[in-house]
Amino acid sequence: MKRYIKIKFLLQNNKIGGKTMADIAKNLFKAIAGIILILIPVWVAITYPGWQQATLDLIQGSIIIGVILIGLLVLVLGLTGLKE
Repeated sequence: MKRYIKIKFLLQNNKIGGKTMADIAKNLFKAIAGIILILIPVWVAITYPGWQQATLDLIQGSIIIGVILIGLLVLVLGLTGLKE
């Protein structure tokens, strides 16, 4: 009888480490989808010759835009610090 109650309790709660099996499945699906979304563009950029140059151009442009955005962030933080 105790064994039956224990099994019934485990099946009703269905938790591992505080998370339900559905939460674990959702997170696993998200992780697999993320891996696929990373690998496919990398494979396309490596495989097709025309895309290699386009990828390099995009990365170079992104670096410049990223530095500009970081500069704007530092500027806003500096002005906010002077204001206080």
